[in-house]
Amino acid sequence: MANEDAFSKIRNFLTEETLNHFISEHHQELEVLRKGTSTVGDACKLLSGQTILSAAILDEDGEYLGAVSVPDILRGLVRNLEANLGEGYLDNLSGVSAEELNGLGTFYASKPAASVLHEADLWMKGDAATTLMAVLREGFQIEQTRVHHRIYVCDPAKASHHVSTGAANGSAPAPTVVNIPLGSEKEGASAWVPTDVVTQLDFVKLLAEKGLAQVEATVEELGLAKVG
Repeated sequence: MANEDAFSKIRNFLTEETLNHFISEHHQELEVLRKGTSTVGDACKLLSGQTILSAAILDEDGEYLGAVSVPDILRGLVRNLEANLGEGYLDNLSGVSAEELNGLGTFYASKPAASVLHEADLWMKGDAATTLMAVLREGFQIEQTRVHHRIYVCDPAKASHHVSTGAANGSAPAPTVVNIPLGSEKEGASAWVPTDVVTQLDFVKLLAEKGLAQVEATVEELGLAKVG
């Protein structure tokens, strides 16, 4: 019974707690890369220094352009090696000097970070009433084959934001997670500047604080995954 009560408490919390309130209580600095100035080397330093899997790239106006992840960097490195050493370079590494490899690595690290970004949308639509359960399902997409490790939030109430459209009834614009496909027309994407980031790790820490570690139950029972 104690286990069931704790389980129910967490599920209710996720259903009732809003993304807006969660960010206000668990804010973390948004680390980003910049088109035109950030290099692949900068991306490597940021990801390793912050122990994160991906980071947003913003354009010259601070608007969301895409994201760079660890796999993106590794894929770019392989392409760089193949372009310079040939597709069968792994079979001929004995003929490649350490100086040559170092030179190729230095060259790759100096390339623009935007050259290896992937088509990362901002993953869900939401508003001030969006709950943490909705973030888990629609933002992180934990019920899908390909999940998202982090979502970027655009909060028009923050000074650095440039959203020009107001909310209904004259109220202040609500923080939202928006969907901006890479390559969108500038007019359609120019309003959105990421101000916060929420990660799966943030949720794990929060659920541990709420007693999830004491619950022996499955994610299906919690209502975080589809059954059947």
